[in-house]
Amino acid sequence: MSSTKSQADIWREWRDLVNISPKGLSDWLDADELKSFEDKGAGESTGHASGRRIVNIKKARSMI
Repeated sequence: MSSTKSQADIWREWRDLVNISPKGLSDWLDADELKSFEDKGAGESTGHASGRRIVNIKKARSMI
């Protein structure tokens, strides 16, 4: 199944949905309260890893 949305439309929609700044998201991911939700012994949780990837995407896209 192919999408009829352009890459610019997809990026615009994603940016509207992920409406927190890279710094805000990074600060939230580093909050002590969230450390209790990490997978014990498995390192960073899947959610935290995804959040860090989102921070990197937002930083990269803001430089374009």
